[in-house]
Amino acid sequence: MELEAIEQLRNTGLTMKEARSQAQELAQQLLANVKRQIEDQLAGCKHNPNDCLALSGGYQLVQV
Repeated sequence: MELEAIEQLRNTGLTMKEARSQAQELAQQLLANVKRQIEDQLAGCKHNPNDCLALSGGYQLVQV
């Protein structure tokens, strides 16, 4: 996330030194946005992720 933040800051015209000094704060914001998007997608799921059955070994999911 920090590299993405530096790239975004550099695209706004900041020097590399300025971008690196501000990157951590922006990276935290970017991570929070990604986390929120994932939580929103999971909230729209029919089944709660805690109720899922873990498949292992030779088992495969078969669509009926």
